Amino acid sequence: MTEKIKLYDDSKCTACRGCQLACKQWNALKASQTENRGTYQNPPSLNPNTFMLIHYQDYVDKEGNVKWLFRKEACMHCTDAACVTVCPSGALHYNKETKTVGLDHDKCIG
Repeated sequence: MTEKIKLYDDSKCTACRGCQLACKQWNALKASQTENRGTYQNPPSLNPNTFMLIHYQDYVDKEGNVKWLFRKEACMHCTDAACVTVCPSGALHYNKETKTVGLDHDKCIG
């Protein structure tokens, strides 16, 4: 089977989080319960229901202007994924045929 790759062009990213939502919909993932922490970062990190995340960081430049930095973090579908190894219920698994990490919602306890 041919290896697969997802390309991400950060020069075109506006941090709209559309890819984050599309990933959640494509994988039929539940919404993550979060609380307002006074930041645009939501949810705060990757978790069993969030496979892709746009991280936000604001800073003040030399002129006193607030600027934004953002980056994408996502499941890398690792061959020997730590998340699969530590999953207590066996809900996470590596599919050798598709070379992706999958989630069995019926087995998930998180």
